[in-house]
Amino acid sequence: MGLDESRETIRAIDEQIASLFVKRMEAARDIAAYKQEQGLPVEDVQQEACVLADRGALVEDEELRPFYLEFLQHTMDVSKSWQRHLMQANAEEDADGQKHDDAPGGLPA
Repeated sequence: MGLDESRETIRAIDEQIASLFVKRMEAARDIAAYKQEQGLPVEDVQQEACVLADRGALVEDEELRPFYLEFLQHTMDVSKSWQRHLMQANAEEDADGQKHDDAPGGLPA
């Protein structure tokens, strides 16, 4: 496979990842709401360790597995950041009765 074909393959995979990312963040939204209702913290170190142990086994290639685990850890970090953002926005809305859609770093949500 040539360079152009490899890049096209990556582009197509990136489209799939983007769709799955949105679905994952929608699930994280539900988790954030539950955690906020229950007064739970965003971070759950034990759950993260279980996710990494469980999902790491999905990648059979031992050379690739640590890179997948790094990717997954980054994904969980983004999810936690999203959850914190949502919970903060909900808390601010509850405090003053107005919705705040400010994303971290001044970026649109």
